[in-house]
Amino acid sequence: MSCHNILLQFKNFVPGVVAFFGVVKDTLKNIGDHQDIPFKTVDFDTHNAFHGDNGIFTVPVPGYYAVFATITTLPGTGLDFLIVKNGQTIGYGYSKGHGSGDDEVYGTGSTSAIINSAIGDKIWIKANGNDHFGS
Repeated sequence: MSCHNILLQFKNFVPGVVAFFGVVKDTLKNIGDHQDIPFKTVDFDTHNAFHGDNGIFTVPVPGYYAVFATITTLPGTGLDFLIVKNGQTIGYGYSKGHGSGDDEVYGTGSTSAIINSAIGDKIWIKANGNDHFGS
């Protein structure tokens, strides 16, 4: 069952639920220092609150939000990344790919946070300073 179908079923059982799912389908290259990470493909968004073009989620309903981010990096590249709320760091993650030739391994890093938010708060994922290489 796809994530989209699971979220649709969840929405039907829990009225008022806020949920979205965004992904990066293309390889991002030359990520800049402190660059926001856009998750341009939005598979699901119950309140049209996630803007894939810039990767910012605008809180539509006050409450606690579970935010998860997973970043995959190519072999020989790495990325420190942050979950940010209104410009303040809430969570930290790191992904580093290893090797070359026949020993190439993609890197995967994840982070999550439970964030108490008010209507209009902005939450997004961004590169952590200049802690990235080969991206």
